[in-house]
Amino acid sequence: MNNQLLQHWVWSLKKNVADIEGIIRKKILGPVRALMYDVGELHGLVKVMNVESSGCSYDELDEDEDEEGEMACEVPLMSEHTSLRLYEASEVLFFVTEQCVSQLVEIRFRLNCMMKWIRGTASQVKARGTAIDSVQRENAKKRRVSEQTVHKIADFLSTTLKSEQKQNNTTKKRGSSECILGILFRTT
Repeated sequence: MNNQLLQHWVWSLKKNVADIEGIIRKKILGPVRALMYDVGELHGLVKVMNVESSGCSYDELDEDEDEEGEMACEVPLMSEHTSLRLYEASEVLFFVTEQCVSQLVEIRFRLNCMMKWIRGTASQVKARGTAIDSVQRENAKKRRVSEQTVHKIADFLSTTLKSEQKQNNTTKKRGSSECILGILFRTT
């Protein structure tokens, strides 16, 4: 394989994954974080309004002013239980979105390790059979990946996923893309 082609491929892959991560952070995570904050504020407001209106009877509700000129109790915005459920749902949405971003970061690091290994291996294959002081051998030495990177790649290629379901005490075969990315594609 041509080294310049590999370099371009690695660069474009890194750029595309970083772009996707940025888009998810900007267009999904930011609004979900704001939603969770606003729903938390709403929940606090509902609790305060329900406490203030709890001393009122239904006869007093919706009256504009009482005899002394003070504002009477108003209809509550929503029940406290409903606002709590809404707040809990927004928290779950936020945590799921955070997990999505963290999984994308993990995928980026896995792809980075994999691309380093591919580039180093391609240089070593190209250097086989050449003279000891050749440029190809020097390039292969420069691009040799660390033992730690090789172990990382071996680990994520051989480790089963936590979300993988076992059927009849045997695990399903995973494709190489699923192993590299650390995700399980659902097949129907």
